[in-house]
Amino acid sequence: MKTDIILDKFKLLSGSKNHDEYNLISINSNLYIGRNYENNLCLFLKFCSNHTLPFGRKTKGLQLIFYAANTFSIKGISSIDNWGCIVCTDKEKDLLFATLIEGVVDLAHKNTNFSPEDFSNYIYEWQDLLSNEKTLNNNELIGLWGELYFIISTPYPERTINYWRGPESKVFDFSKKGIDIEVKTSLKGHQHVFNEDQLISSNHKSKRYVHSLYVQEDFSGGNTTTQLIDKIRKLLKKQGPFEKKLLSYGYNGPLSSEKPLCIKGERMISINNIPKVLNKDIGVYNVRFESNLSFSETENISNILKDFK
Repeated sequence: MKTDIILDKFKLLSGSKNHDEYNLISINSNLYIGRNYENNLCLFLKFCSNHTLPFGRKTKGLQLIFYAANTFSIKGISSIDNWGCIVCTDKEKDLLFATLIEGVVDLAHKNTNFSPEDFSNYIYEWQDLLSNEKTLNNNELIGLWGELYFIISTPYPERTINYWRGPESKVFDFSKKGIDIEVKTSLKGHQHVFNEDQLISSNHKSKRYVHSLYVQEDFSGGNTTTQLIDKIRKLLKKQGPFEKKLLSYGYNGPLSSEKPLCIKGERMISINNIPKVLNKDIGVYNVRFESNLSFSETENISNILKDFK
């Protein structure tokens, strides 16, 4: 069940009339969506009374609630089942919450033994992501823009998201079998800062490249980070993996510091052709340096992007 369908189902519901009741719609045999008295979006898992869970955890935007048998009412009728409830307490996160539900439905469909523990563990994962207090600085925001541009430039963006390692702070932003790509984005030409371990090639069988993006502000035809994100969302069958990686990256929603950017130049360069520091004294570690790639031999970008499929 896709995110937009879930949001449409929520539109059929109004808030309940009493504090201890909910208006619900079934989305499969054990899962329900609903609204509470405050009109918040809610997701429910119904399970038998021999299960109890330590619900009650509340983090930014999400609250877990456990209802034991006979303590939960639907339209005034007490339920003999136990219920796990997750409430979206921040209405600005309704879209993200619908994406979370999409993931729960998918897990329940794939796993016939989907349990209350599976449900709570999945919610805990989202709560941990949402509790990320990181705020992207300007350089990080530009870096994210470049990685999003790379995703949307590939033939199959949904597959490319599976190869996206940037949110995990790996050495290369995108890695799949046989190929690694680091995306570097700059407002000052094809000049970028590197860590020495990004440019080591002697012990690696994979082909390694730097995708160098020279960008500039363009308030008439450029795209902000949020606009690129919205474009990618429209291309995806499943939103969950993408949203999780955005949260891991530190993106929690539109930022006032975002600027619309456009590409002024792009180059795909093998790490073998990048100017680098070749020698250093014993005892020197974690070398960082800036290289100008304007005169480095470039590869055929389209051919390399085809490998991300």
